[in-house]
Amino acid sequence: MILISFVMAIALGTALLRLPGVAKAGGVSWLDGVFMATSAVCVTGLSLFDIGKDFTFWGQVIILGLMQVGGIGIMTFSLLFALLLGSKTSLSSRFSVAEFSRYFDQGSVKRALIAVLILTGVFEGIGTALLFGRFQRLYPLKQALFQSVFHAVSAFCNAGFSLFSDSLVRFQHDPYVLSVMMGLIICGGLGFMVWKEVLAYGRCLCARQEVFRLSLHTKVALVGTLIFVVGGAAVIWRLEAHNALEDFSVFDQGLHAVFLSVTARTAGFNTMTTAGLSNATLFFVMMLMFIGACPGSTAGGIKIHTFVTLFQLLAAKIRRRVSPTLFFRSISSNTVDKAWAIFALAFITLMVGTLCLQITETIDTAHTASGGEFLDLMFEAGSAFGTVGLSTGVTTHLSAWGKVWIIFLMLAGRIGPMTLGVALFRPRTKEAAFEYVQEDLVLA
Repeated sequence: MILISFVMAIALGTALLRLPGVAKAGGVSWLDGVFMATSAVCVTGLSLFDIGKDFTFWGQVIILGLMQVGGIGIMTFSLLFALLLGSKTSLSSRFSVAEFSRYFDQGSVKRALIAVLILTGVFEGIGTALLFGRFQRLYPLKQALFQSVFHAVSAFCNAGFSLFSDSLVRFQHDPYVLSVMMGLIICGGLGFMVWKEVLAYGRCLCARQEVFRLSLHTKVALVGTLIFVVGGAAVIWRLEAHNALEDFSVFDQGLHAVFLSVTARTAGFNTMTTAGLSNATLFFVMMLMFIGACPGSTAGGIKIHTFVTLFQLLAAKIRRRVSPTLFFRSISSNTVDKAWAIFALAFITLMVGTLCLQITETIDTAHTASGGEFLDLMFEAGSAFGTVGLSTGVTTHLSAWGKVWIIFLMLAGRIGPMTLGVALFRPRTKEAAFEYVQEDLVLA
């Protein structure tokens, strides 16, 4: 159901982008239309075009709509419309949606879905108002308003599309705009379940009621996000202090390091030319893209919770403990099994996708003659699978088959871990009639 929903949205988006008056200078080919629609629906941000220049106003509106639909989730929209029309929803569908977003209450799916839409509207509305306060000083009123809406939606949905040819490079000395964008990216990357608990916790504090206990999921999301943002920024600052950040002031160095740390985990905006980063930084950014943000959010990657679960499992094994622990709670074996499955699926998909890109783009080129193309293509694959959108500049130079593989990686990165999680959530219908005798393998 998830796969069909995304494919249908991509097909509709492709058809809309092919309409007359949507793109300038000859329109969009079918393959490029599929690429752009997939990138928008999967909130990736990789683009073959300069959206601000190559698309008309209506083309930009279509991309805006595809980002919004993709960010909230096609399945969320489908179920909400079915409920509003009075259609009955099966219990299994409700459980699937609950796993899909990690937010919904099976007893009140309708109210939960409406809450998701309201919460999205509130964040994007606040973001639009804050950005408009700055953009109205730089651009005509109508243009400033549309740019504010477009970038607020793109940031909250972690899409990374921009109407500016240089993404956000022109605002690299404007901490106000960059702070608003970072705030929206982080808010979208936390997920609806986290915000539901945070708001409930805030209400309890204001009403001086019994303190609301945050779940393990929310604690990992908040603490993990803080650690990855701060830790990622520290590493990037150290790696680029004498390269891309060398000509900036100390304040701007810290600001851009934090921004890259935030955007690399899911969003795809950039304040510095990505191709100007060192190889070490590009590889570290790939690691951040692979991990991503929180489950049930608009972000991609394997998610913080998967990484933290496997990290704690490794720590437990080294300490010879039975199970991994977090915040005085033991992580269930079911969660550990899910984490391993999601990590393995993601890693294999990324490696296969990278290999296929190397074949389609550099099969006839010797390594010594390819320059830095290996890392560029690997970075492109990681960006597509992590639904990030950062690129060293190879997107527009991809061959037809290269574009096909990037489309596959964007779709797999968006729905792969999600659908696998749903599949693993479903209980077994029956026990196996027998089990084989266990035997150990030598692993080291």
